[in-house]
Amino acid sequence: MAIHFKKYHSKISGEISIHLINGKRTVDTTKSNYSFGTLQKILKKALLAIAFDATTKSILILGLGAGSIVETIRKDFHSDAEMTVVEVDPTMVQIAENEFLIREFKHIHIVTCDAYEYVKTCSQQFDLIIVDIFVIDTIPEVFTQEAFLHQVAALVLEQGQLIYNTMRSTMTDEGFLTIQKSLSAANMQVNTLEKVAWTNDLILAKKNKSSS
Repeated sequence: MAIHFKKYHSKISGEISIHLINGKRTVDTTKSNYSFGTLQKILKKALLAIAFDATTKSILILGLGAGSIVETIRKDFHSDAEMTVVEVDPTMVQIAENEFLIREFKHIHIVTCDAYEYVKTCSQQFDLIIVDIFVIDTIPEVFTQEAFLHQVAALVLEQGQLIYNTMRSTMTDEGFLTIQKSLSAANMQVNTLEKVAWTNDLILAKKNKSSS
């Protein structure tokens, strides 16, 4: 049984509710879980699928939510990798800081800006990039287009990996296929995990070695 605990209002995502479910807090919009619920389990499965371990030293996360992926990486995988987290919604950053104490984790750099603009100007490369960008339950179209996908793929180190979280019920088949094709064209080996928690499909990609 879910107990309503607290409510926030976001200019981007609308009403954000914190619920208590079996003593654990979750962060939800009116249509979807944003953090510390089903989403946390989905992304953990993705990390297990790519055999995430301590060899991963640098991570870029596009879409913070309330920070459940950060907690998973630190507590479940015991990783001390440097993390850069990009979140466009200052309300979500506030929730992550005040309700879930994300600043207590070390080696976390939070950037409050649009992920598209960040990727376009970023020069650093990463061992792992996690793309988890939703407004309520929908991925903004710009993040499914070739220009963004080629830019984000360029930020993955050779032999590095990328996790792209999608909710197929709220996106077109064409959009899903464009993500796969664009990453493949950017020298990445692409696989999918389908119907994770019955709701999400995860696109997993690994950067091939350079042919030079």
